[in-house]
Amino acid sequence: MSVATSIRPFETSKEIMIPDQGYQVFNVETDVFATWQQIWNTPLNRSYLFDYEMYLPNGTIQIYIGLNA
Repeated sequence: MSVATSIRPFETSKEIMIPDQGYQVFNVETDVFATWQQIWNTPLNRSYLFDYEMYLPNGTIQIYIGLNA
């Protein structure tokens, strides 16, 4: 996955590679912690390899949960 941004990274920042796997996407409706509680109470076939939060320029937040194939 490639992520584009107009923000310059810090000189000490490191590049990470997001694994190419299936993800269940949860849109944050009210707050991030409430959404994580929903995720923890949802039966998913999680890979536990890589999960991440995406903060979009329009203020939307999405949480991506890695799934087994």
